Amino acid sequence: MRDQSVGANIEYTAGALYLAAGFDRQASNNRVALIGGAYDFGFIRPRVSFTSAEVGGRAAKNLTLAASIPVGNHLARFAVARLDPEGGNNNTTKLGVGYEHFLSKRTSVYSDLGSSKQQGTVAGKALTRSTVVDFGLKHNF
Repeated sequence: MRDQSVGANIEYTAGALYLAAGFDRQASNNRVALIGGAYDFGFIRPRVSFTSAEVGGRAAKNLTLAASIPVGNHLARFAVARLDPEGGNNNTTKLGVGYEHFLSKRTSVYSDLGSSKQQGTVAGKALTRSTVVDFGLKHNF
């Protein structure tokens, strides 16, 4: 028999303001709750979100700060996030930058670079930095 899952979200948009909150719970020890917002100033769109989760009885919190900056026919994106799982000496800090070039109203090419620095040790080995790169073509239907 499957555990019962319950979840909901609410979003509010008024002009340049965007607010959202949501939660999901599956079984008694798996849950996630999120609250976030953004405001489009025209020259920059800053965003913030906070997430609290518990999976298998272990809690974690995440704070993300991000921004997108339109520059002509381009969009520059920046983000920093901090993941703080329960327990000591195990935080993760993530940094990201991205670029998007619009070929038309619905089509763009993009590239992103992200880096994650993990603090602490697992099984006696020091955690390390991970870096990823992506690029692609996006078309909105």
